[in-house]
Amino acid sequence: MEELTNILSKQGDAMAEQRSVSVYIDVAAAMTGVSRFGQRAVQTKTPSTIELNFDKGGYEEENRASEASIDFSKYDFIITEDKDFGGSDFHVVSTVQGNPRFDFRRFRVTTTDAIFILQNDGEEHQTD
Repeated sequence: MEELTNILSKQGDAMAEQRSVSVYIDVAAAMTGVSRFGQRAVQTKTPSTIELNFDKGGYEEENRASEASIDFSKYDFIITEDKDFGGSDFHVVSTVQGNPRFDFRRFRVTTTDAIFILQNDGEEHQTD
């Protein structure tokens, strides 16, 4: 979520016109603890004029809606393990490293891109 905070800070002027920012967190990202531990940090570091709305995918009864039935165009950001999630209206703005493993040849820990923050390029997602 620190990456999302940085993105919102960098885009502050553009986001200032928007009164709310909606974020969808998929199951894999939620399982990392991003939703529980990161939401508060993002909310405290984002200007009070912007309302942050988080929706989370998951195994809980209230979150069992099929992803096929979700209209992702209404989200400004998606936090996911799939860089192609959300269709062509989204592009990757940040990645978070994960999946650490030890590389015996180089004698170091290596990681790969694990979680992606996608931003909506479409205009219909703008909410006032």
